[in-house]
Amino acid sequence: MQLTASKPAIYAFCVCHRERMARFMHRGLAAADLVSR
Repeated sequence: MQLTASKPAIYAFCVCHRERMARFMHRGLAAADLVSR
């Protein structure tokens, strides 16, 4: 496996994973905000 060929795939995976994590965190913060209110 060539690293140069897999780098774009790894970058895309990281971006997708980070976006999903950010959405999950946002949902958790919204839920915590509702609970604390």
